[in-house]
Amino acid sequence: MKPTKITLRKLNSPKGKVLAFVEIVFDELLVVKNMKIVKGSKGLFLAMPNKPSGHDDGKFFDEVFIDQSWVDGTPGQDFKNKLQAAVLKKWEEEGGQPAFEDQSSVAGGNQASNSGFAGDSVPF
Repeated sequence: MKPTKITLRKLNSPKGKVLAFVEIVFDELLVVKNMKIVKGSKGLFLAMPNKPSGHDDGKFFDEVFIDQSWVDGTPGQDFKNKLQAAVLKKWEEEGGQPAFEDQSSVAGGNQASNSGFAGDSVPF
């Protein structure tokens, strides 16, 4: 399966870690909506659609995931990495910030773009 269309819906004023919502069409057949571009402690990453656990514990569970087994002859993790790279390339082409920015420039100047990310618990 290959992504045939990637659509980004950027948030005009993100207040948290989510910068945009992503819709991906695979082979002009399968559509996955509500993926997210998230700003983590080590840069941007693609997060799968998820929902709250329902137990008021702040935990979320992915509704769509890529198994670690093989997808079309490619290891699942490689497929996920290629998918993420394609989405982040589209993000940059549409004027989004670089996926992995120089952390020293963020800390030194623009505090507004760094607010809300201190103590980031995202493991990516």
